[in-house]
Amino acid sequence: MNNDNLLHQKLTEKSLLKDVFEKPIVLVSYDGNVLATEKIEVFKYDLKIDEQKATPKLIILFAFSFGEYEKVSIGIKLNQKVEDQKLKSIKSRSKRPVVATKEEYEAGHQQNIRITMRTGHILSGKQTHQMEYNLILKINGIPVLVYKHGILEYQIEH
Repeated sequence: MNNDNLLHQKLTEKSLLKDVFEKPIVLVSYDGNVLATEKIEVFKYDLKIDEQKATPKLIILFAFSFGEYEKVSIGIKLNQKVEDQKLKSIKSRSKRPVVATKEEYEAGHQQNIRITMRTGHILSGKQTHQMEYNLILKINGIPVLVYKHGILEYQIEH
């Protein structure tokens, strides 16, 4: 699918992972693993990756098409101080800090955004979509699915 069509269609996490992203898909996790998967099934709280047992979504931070790895990786930096904290996912929604309100995420639509993930990854790109649990950033023109539960800091760049 042409990435320009992303601007005008209703997207979901499932449609991105199953229909939009070209396989294999890169899934970046808290423990630093980068999983590249050919087949993925999306459930409410889990992902089933290449016929293996279910993987909780809470361990996944962001995802994109493997074929776009070079273009996307150029737009990703690392904050060593945050990485050194070895932050983990927070399973309980009520215990997760509010990083940004729904209105703040909406204000970021079509804006350049800088997101620091709980692992220290810094993603900079244009926010093209905002969903309840995810964002879509375009990094160097490539769509990247970002899981909100992994966001430590969210900033609109001016």
